[in-house]
Amino acid sequence: MGDLEKSIKDFDEAIKLDDKNPIIYSNRGLVNRKLERFELAIKDYQNEINHGPVDPKSGKSTNIKAFNNRAYCMAKLGRYREAIIDYSSVIQQDASNVHALHNRGISYER
Repeated sequence: MGDLEKSIKDFDEAIKLDDKNPIIYSNRGLVNRKLERFELAIKDYQNEINHGPVDPKSGKSTNIKAFNNRAYCMAKLGRYREAIIDYSSVIQQDASNVHALHNRGISYER
């Protein structure tokens, strides 16, 4: 595995230069998730959602990946109700999303 701490430092610097770029938050969230820093990853995914694409009609985020990732982190912290909300948001946008359906089922069970 690479040097995750150096990766985080570079993402931090990139965010200082471009704090509206959802891709940077997504990638830092992934590294925080690998480091099992789930609270920090949740914040990164929230920023990815905040700065990512939105549906022009509803004004809601269309970033399925960010919702899936944030839900995963919430579930890892035992925050199943919040995970279910995010997985449901994914399923609302993509009813055949196997990962969201499977993980929401696990969250309901727990």
